[in-house]
Amino acid sequence: MCRNFVGKSIEMTKTILCPTDFTSESLNLVRQAIQDHADEKFNLVLLHGIHQSDSITDLLYFSKGKVIAELSNPIFDKEIEVLKARFAENINSFRLELFSGFTQRAFDRLLTDLQIEVVYLPRKYNFQLPRKSSMPLTRYLDRNPIRKVQVYWSGYDPISPETATQISPV
Repeated sequence: MCRNFVGKSIEMTKTILCPTDFTSESLNLVRQAIQDHADEKFNLVLLHGIHQSDSITDLLYFSKGKVIAELSNPIFDKEIEVLKARFAENINSFRLELFSGFTQRAFDRLLTDLQIEVVYLPRKYNFQLPRKSSMPLTRYLDRNPIRKVQVYWSGYDPISPETATQISPV
């Protein structure tokens, strides 16, 4: 809770980070976050790490949206849309972000800038690296003192187009 310039109380919205590899399995972190925060609104950030080229041409023409579109796939996109629609009363905002830094300080700064309060991490899931430029975020997350929630899942069956509207909460 904080006060605005008029002195009225403003409820601060919690921001949750879930690392992603753009697979259906990684969305289990989102499902768990939704379940854990079912009685409140929150902002959700999905984060993927990439090694950015140091070529001047590549940097000039770099587009976060284009990289995310290349990493994503139709099943992942459909599941995201279903989750956003089904839990619209909980999800205040939803963002896909990329981290391309090389230092812990850069990562910590990103979490501060995004106002992340809690991170959901898989307990026994190894993130896939969908591109050769993808990088795991585990080492950065392990070194950051932010609150972490460990999530374990087994036997997850991705949403088929026929059952996409029948998704149930975690």
